Amino acid sequence: MRNLMISIAALALLAVAPAAARGDHDKHGRDTNRGDVVASGQRLQDERQDVRDARRYGTRNDVRQEKFDVERARQAYQQDNRDWKNNQKRARQEQRANARDWQRGRNYGWNRPDPRYNGYYADNYYRSGNYRPYQLSAGDRIYRGNDNRYYCRRSDGTTGLIIGAIGGGVLGNTIAPGGSKTLGAIIGGSLGAILGNSIGSGNVTCR
Repeated sequence: MRNLMISIAALALLAVAPAAARGDHDKHGRDTNRGDVVASGQRLQDERQDVRDARRYGTRNDVRQEKFDVERARQAYQQDNRDWKNNQKRARQEQRANARDWQRGRNYGWNRPDPRYNGYYADNYYRSGNYRPYQLSAGDRIYRGNDNRYYCRRSDGTTGLIIGAIGGGVLGNTIAPGGSKTLGAIIGGSLGAILGNSIGSGNVTCR
């Protein structure tokens, strides 16, 4: 009986494992499926079932051992649940911090570095949303973040993401992380033909 229950528990864990390994998270990094908590909760239920089986079919020592296993499973479940809640709390704090950063980002730019970072790293102030993309021209300034993506400034002062040819990595290492240049300055260099065609075709936009 115990071997059968262990096999069933193992199959249950295998069913949950892919979801936990996938790391199903929302856009803020919060675990949405609580994979570890679900798995340890299932294990706790299985151990409690083993206690009931031991009382019916086993010896007193079997019951004592199963109770010990239940206690360990209960502690593991509580720890996983605490870890999940702490991760949720940290994700909410990071979300609030990021929201504050994009608001503070209006105060900084390529010529007004943020003293917290000793520079202007546009990815610190990026704000997602349903912004209407607009086409960039040679006079627009672009920024490279620490994540190696390229950013722009929207008309309301928030930071947007550049999509199109530049977003695909055309610039290479022309701009260092934390640096910025106007598109016109870059067109004057070796990448002029590529960027010139992309800009002329309307393929470089700020979103």
